[in-house]
Amino acid sequence: MSIALTDSFILECIPVYIVDFPINYDIINYDMIIGMNIISMGDFSVNNTGAKTSFSFIMPPLPDRINYADIADKLNNRKNV
Repeated sequence: MSIALTDSFILECIPVYIVDFPINYDIINYDMIIGMNIISMGDFSVNNTGAKTSFSFIMPPLPDRINYADIADKLNNRKNV
């Protein structure tokens, strides 16, 4: 099966599994769960700004790692000065 992460970014021949989660669909709505088989192909990031959640994905992964803990420490230390 093919999975379209965006209109122009489609992953081909990805195994897909159907799972029945015991969840209240009136509260939570989702189209799919992105598994580690896809996440491990590149860099995957989930962000929540202004109560809106978005994700970014790049393949192949970037050469440098993004460490949110380091960024948070710098921001928090700046606020305490």
